[in-house]
Amino acid sequence: MSRIEICVLRAWPAAWIWVVLFAVCVAIPRPVVAQAGSSERASRNLPVGHWAYEPIYRLRSRGYLVNLNPLIQPYRRIDVARGLAALEPDTLARQAARWVRLLREEFRAEIDRIAGREARAWGLSFTAGGRASTSQRLDVLRPLGGEGVWPRYTAALWAESGPIAIETRLLGDLHFNDDPDGLDPGQQRGGRSDNAYLSVQFPHGAVTLGRLQRNWSALGTRGLMVSAEPAAYSQLGLELKLGRFTLNAFTGELDTIAGHKRYLAAQRVDYTTERLGLSFGQAILYASVTGCPQLRFLNPVELFFFEVEN
Repeated sequence: MSRIEICVLRAWPAAWIWVVLFAVCVAIPRPVVAQAGSSERASRNLPVGHWAYEPIYRLRSRGYLVNLNPLIQPYRRIDVARGLAALEPDTLARQAARWVRLLREEFRAEIDRIAGREARAWGLSFTAGGRASTSQRLDVLRPLGGEGVWPRYTAALWAESGPIAIETRLLGDLHFNDDPDGLDPGQQRGGRSDNAYLSVQFPHGAVTLGRLQRNWSALGTRGLMVSAEPAAYSQLGLELKLGRFTLNAFTGELDTIAGHKRYLAAQRVDYTTERLGLSFGQAILYASVTGCPQLRFLNPVELFFFEVEN
């Protein structure tokens, strides 16, 4: 019991700092024009690994969708829709126009919101399929293991209301049991919680609590500091926007290995224009002696380089 009490005392004070910061930001009055726009409703994330990232990458590499930071994902669906709404397919090259029209179908509800039309505030989805491969490692350039067929399904429920976006998704994937590059993340009763989070968004940023994947790298590549390679993991994240600067910070809880509870803490500051993007980031993977997250790594403006040895 004493260990649990220590966890509460050490982990929650810093989390409450973020909550208070969020409350202050929400209290900032919005302009009357912004309040009247239906697009101000919170928006759910576009999960890392979604098929839409491929055409987004192709358009972004050709100079379109410049409102999207190419160095950090997941994107919010409404942000992708804003970039698509500014494009006129009939003025684009044939292939680019096909990608834009394809994405507009996926983001139809968000585009309707931007245009001031009524859009769905909740929804559910179910997908099922499978993967077949001659190698248990699905990377075709590094085959390993025997052949197999792995069924897969997802079931999701989402809702958006005011500044709050919530989504919960159940994932079942038998490939987890045979993946030679990862630990089995566990699928009780045939599934596991995946991409399940609550996000509260305000005019200058957002606070997100839940399970999801992140990728801090150029579109189409996997990051070294923070990568989409692991399965979704629980985390507390903060985003603050100040003009052209954006601060992103989060602390995530990873798998326990050899009895050590592991955490990943990462922060980055981005400066972006239509023609220039600069990013400064830091991350640390640590295992606490008490098994609890440390306060200094929950601090979104702590400089790890000056505080940590090795």
